[in-house]
Amino acid sequence: MSYAAAHLRGNLRRVMTAQALIVLALAVVSMVLAGGEAAQGAVFGGLITMLNTILLSRRIELLGAVPTGDVKRGLILFLAGTVQRFLLSLGLLAVGLGPLGLRPLPLLITFAVAHIGYTFSGRTPQAPPG
Repeated sequence: MSYAAAHLRGNLRRVMTAQALIVLALAVVSMVLAGGEAAQGAVFGGLITMLNTILLSRRIELLGAVPTGDVKRGLILFLAGTVQRFLLSLGLLAVGLGPLGLRPLPLLITFAVAHIGYTFSGRTPQAPPG
């Protein structure tokens, strides 16, 4: 495994752990404040964010395989991944709020806070080997 792949997997593990802890904490808070239905919404919102994190990581792996001179292909892959994650999030939020009838406030708060956790959990500087 290359250094870049190992680094990416380490970052993914750190981000997923941070997001899981955030989701767990918000689910417990939701359960205490508003009951089990609110906790279900919180877990669902957090899982949407965690799925987005996994998809982003896979897309970055794909982009790493694109030759450096093929900028157009890399940009297309990047934009396609962004659209994919946006539509998936939108669809899953619609399912959670519509047919599943989950409580909107805990779902949306956990979705947003877990995304913020993604932003801050990957901020550990590491020097490349050498």
